[in-house]
Amino acid sequence: MRPVWIALWNALGMLDLITAVALGVTSQPGTPFQVFSGSAEAITTLPWVLVPTLLVPAYFLTHLLILRKLRAPRAVSRAALAA
Repeated sequence: MRPVWIALWNALGMLDLITAVALGVTSQPGTPFQVFSGSAEAITTLPWVLVPTLLVPAYFLTHLLILRKLRAPRAVSRAALAA
C-alpha cells in the first residue's frame, strides 16, 4: 500500500512542476503565449534564474527516478524465502 502513496505523491509533484513551468511561460511579456500581465524581470537575474533552469529539471528527474525505483522488481531476501 505504501508504494501507491509514494507514486501518487511523486505524480502530484511532477504535475506541480509542469504547472509552474506553464505559468512561467504564459506570464512572459512579449510572447504570443502571454496570458498573465505583470513583471517577470526578477526571474531573469541571478540567483532566481537558477530555479527554472536548474532546480525544476533536477526535481523533475528526481521524481522520475523515484517512480522508476518503485517500478523495479524487488529482490526477495533469503531470510524471507526461508520463513
